[in-house]
Amino acid sequence: MSDDLDKARESEKKAIFDGMSSRRREKLLKRMSYEDWNPFEKPKEPLDMRNQKVEQVASFICKRFLAETDAGDCSPQYLQGVTEMCKGLIKEEEKFKAMYDFCSWYDRVKEDIHSLKQ
Repeated sequence: MSDDLDKARESEKKAIFDGMSSRRREKLLKRMSYEDWNPFEKPKEPLDMRNQKVEQVASFICKRFLAETDAGDCSPQYLQGVTEMCKGLIKEEEKFKAMYDFCSWYDRVKEDIHSLKQ
């Protein structure tokens, strides 16, 4: 039974290969041998769409932030910082979580720190 299946798959493989244009066959054989080629392998998973979703959400949040804080005429560095921070927080990257935690803490204690400078 297994031999019959192997023979059937081999004949299908040969039919697929013979049905290709000569140029396509040459390209295939440059990459791998006919024996290593498997036309029946499952296709790779589709591209991860999460990055596109992060971009869309970050764009929305950044526009809202800029509108609500009247920072519409900000410098390119300011805008880049807002965008990087937003994307980092959405992706839950440790570096940006640390920056956010520090900024929140600093906002609470900045009066005490300013009094130390004087």
